[in-house]
Amino acid sequence: YVKAEVQQIEIGGTSTGTLKTSSGTATSDHANITNGVATFADMGIVGVAGQTYDITYTAYNSSNQVISGLPIRSHSITVTAGAPASMTITTDPGNARSGSVVVALPRIELIDAGGNRSASGSVTVTATSAPAGQTAASALSGTTTISASSGVVTFNDLRLTGLTGDYVLTFTPTNSVTAQTKTVTLGAGDPTQMVVSRSAVAGVTGKAFATQPIVAVVDETGTAVETVS
Repeated sequence: YVKAEVQQIEIGGTSTGTLKTSSGTATSDHANITNGVATFADMGIVGVAGQTYDITYTAYNSSNQVISGLPIRSHSITVTAGAPASMTITTDPGNARSGSVVVALPRIELIDAGGNRSASGSVTVTATSAPAGQTAASALSGTTTISASSGVVTFNDLRLTGLTGDYVLTFTPTNSVTAQTKTVTLGAGDPTQMVVSRSAVAGVTGKAFATQPIVAVVDETGTAVETVS
């Protein structure tokens, strides 16, 4: 058989470079020799993008001894980033005001099997939970699907418009990567109108109204605004 081995490279104190095999990852793989030919199946490499790794090939006999007289062969492979294998939310959306862009722009990194930022992929965000009386799906607006740029996705214009309370945003990447959720607490939005919620009653001249009027300053959803400036 022929044994393939990858030369590991230490980067930042960590050994990098493994072979992807049909049974997982390892520093070596082998293929049986049939009619003088050893054909590897499903072999690949997992490593740091942009790094070049050497793979050596050594022939062994049935007693697991190196076959004498056959020189070791090698070649080099330069790793490029792969498809997304995991996701990290590096900036949480934070809290928000109804109808306004969320306070912190959500930022997500898509990571490949080697720990590199992925070369492809996208993330879709949906509102999956909302306060009682509010439909979650209708509350979220903005660009809800973003393609990664160098493995990074940033949502620049997400808005929640609706009743105040907690909303759950679900971020779902491509390539069957596990989705993650974040909770956003929504407060009242900008004032858009005034509503007379209680009218004055009994207007005797020179006397205080028996029932004093109440006027509410509300946002577009009819929620009272806490502060008006």
